[in-house]
Amino acid sequence: MDRSNASSRLRATTLVAVVSHDRLRAQAFEAALRLAISGIDQANPEQLQFVHGDQAQTADAAALTLLLAWEDANPDAGASSLSALQAHQTLRRALQTRGVTFSVLRGDPQHQLQQALAALSRFQTALKPPGAQTLRPPGWQASCQNCDDPDCEHRLLSDLLARR
Repeated sequence: MDRSNASSRLRATTLVAVVSHDRLRAQAFEAALRLAISGIDQANPEQLQFVHGDQAQTADAAALTLLLAWEDANPDAGASSLSALQAHQTLRRALQTRGVTFSVLRGDPQHQLQQALAALSRFQTALKPPGAQTLRPPGWQASCQNCDDPDCEHRLLSDLLARR
């Protein structure tokens, strides 16, 4: 392969960051997302480069940042649940401070995968899940500069959908 072909392949690569307050959760989600993409006809997984982590700087050079929402799976966890929520809020604030636009993935892992594929469809239309809706061109993202309420984006989206 000559240098011009190699450089054009590098330019065609899209960097996607998967971030969560829990590094292992981000790593597991990235692996599940890669697997889902590899099973989609017409998808080009080679054009997507993934990074994952629990720090805002993970997303610095990314074209798309996917933030796994904090979900309190065990309300009886007490202090560990509070600690996880605080870590998540700190990560959100750090992303906002750095000016990183991100898509929040909510719900169970299957719904999060569908949301991630819908966000990625702005780079590869073959990734758009059947029936996926977006508020703008595929890959809708929000960057709220005024708050760090984890439910804020959910309320905003619910209100917008209710107006339809």
